[in-house]
Amino acid sequence: MTIKNLITFFRQFTSNHPILETFSWGNLSDYSREDYITKYPAIHFVPQPSTLGDTSQDITFSVLVYDLLNEYVDNPTNSNQLDSMALCEEIMGDFYNFFVNQLTEYGYYLQTPIQYSYFTDRFAESVCGVEASITITIEQTACIPPFIVPSPTPSPTPTNTPTPTITPTPSITPTLTPTPTGTPGITPSPTATPTLTPTPSSTPPVPVFDVGVGFNSRTTAVLTDGTDVFVGGDFTYYKNTAVDRIVKIDGNGDIIPTFTATSNGSIWTIVDDGIGGLLLGGTFTQINGTTANRIARIDKTTGALDTSFTANSNNVIYSILVDGSDIIVGGSFTTMNGVSRGRIAKLSLSSGVLDTSAFTGAGFNQNEVRWVIKNLSGNYVAAHRAANYDGSATSRLIEIDSSTYADTGLFGTSLTDNAIRQIYQDSSTGYYYFNGNGGTLNGNGTSKVNRCDSGATIVNAIGLGGVPASACYLDESNGWFYVYYTQGNLYVRYDTSTFTTTDTTWNTNITSVSRILNIDTPFLSTDSNNKIFVVGGFNLWASQQFNFIVRLNQDGTLDCSN
Repeated sequence: MTIKNLITFFRQFTSNHPILETFSWGNLSDYSREDYITKYPAIHFVPQPSTLGDTSQDITFSVLVYDLLNEYVDNPTNSNQLDSMALCEEIMGDFYNFFVNQLTEYGYYLQTPIQYSYFTDRFAESVCGVEASITITIEQTACIPPFIVPSPTPSPTPTNTPTPTITPTPSITPTLTPTPTGTPGITPSPTATPTLTPTPSSTPPVPVFDVGVGFNSRTTAVLTDGTDVFVGGDFTYYKNTAVDRIVKIDGNGDIIPTFTATSNGSIWTIVDDGIGGLLLGGTFTQINGTTANRIARIDKTTGALDTSFTANSNNVIYSILVDGSDIIVGGSFTTMNGVSRGRIAKLSLSSGVLDTSAFTGAGFNQNEVRWVIKNLSGNYVAAHRAANYDGSATSRLIEIDSSTYADTGLFGTSLTDNAIRQIYQDSSTGYYYFNGNGGTLNGNGTSKVNRCDSGATIVNAIGLGGVPASACYLDESNGWFYVYYTQGNLYVRYDTSTFTTTDTTWNTNITSVSRILNIDTPFLSTDSNNKIFVVGGFNLWASQQFNFIVRLNQDGTLDCSN
């Protein structure tokens, strides 16, 4: 990999990208006022070549996405204008997928996290935008085998010439011949052989989860099924084997080949439908080569598409809740099965047919619904990023009556925290658990880690620093609440029986969990052996290289092959 290769690679990427208008490269100091980029959005590549060593290879560069409309400078808080940062993150996310699909087999990956920053007056004086600082690198660390690079060169090397020197070894073989002559005298030795039989039975092979080189792009959904695990995301390879954005893995970390589902787009959620199938939601428009617009059901064993399930959405689906014979879906869609729906809808579990009596109002007016649960009262609770529901102001958490589909008002209207991605309710205590970034819920302050009672009164709010906690997971069976904290790139956990301070026994060796983009949301799931699976947008875990999946013991230590 050289800068020249990378520029060619970037040109190929930008020429096929739907939102990019122009591409240029070189040092900014080489450009004059006559070199204005006249179209927006535009992308500029600034190489900063570094030394290529024997054990690690690094190429550092910056990507600048120009904001010729000066939207950030004129009004950086105006949410109605195009978000240059979001645009840059989207471009980098697309580039990442494009990059890893081409170069993962050679062991190259993007060092994470990618650093983003706004810039002004850096290019042709009046232009502003967003810069992404990127390093392409390769490393080999514990718990992962060496990257396999195409190796035609080793075969022709005549280094085998020393092997003839080993030819005298046959002369040693006759020395072994006398030993068999002694064996007849040791005929009672068979009686000793039974002593060897118990030893193999006492040392059975212990299954160990070995991810190899892992995935070639981020993982965004995980579901355990006994000791097996389903993983969905943006990836197209796992352990150097082609898999299109969904795969089933056994307890050793190996692909289960009888499961052959494929997707042409990202998978954001995988849900067990309780009747032998899996419900998928995401950005895809095809499953197994057959049209399936962003929602589908497949066979859990084979991955075959259930064509009798006919639901379709006009935009991304992030959440699916199985509710008896129905499912509640949340996302960024505005139509479901061709009928207007404001980012939440109710469908038949068996057929995907829309319940035309449910959620008939305006629904959520913007952004998306990220998570939906059913609470102990039998109502729906959603985590979302809209300002209004059915035309009235709402908090980012909302309880919706399961009969009238109206806002019950449980969570009020004051909590406007866009960082909230999930909410859970403990079935034994009624407490709600959710992540966040602060704000007010019914007159009480929230923080990064939050617990409130069934009446939505804050009981605990724990701060972690200046940035959001962007994901969470309640392991009710073991009594733990996990929170992903973006500033330290750490997972932390809390004992739900005390819930006052971070559990210091939880894998204190975790010093780095690197992400691809700020918009990534890692998820967890626990299998029947109480092993914890973590997926997300990371390449490193506890300073060791893991590409987008790890399995942990209950104490947080890595469960992997060395």
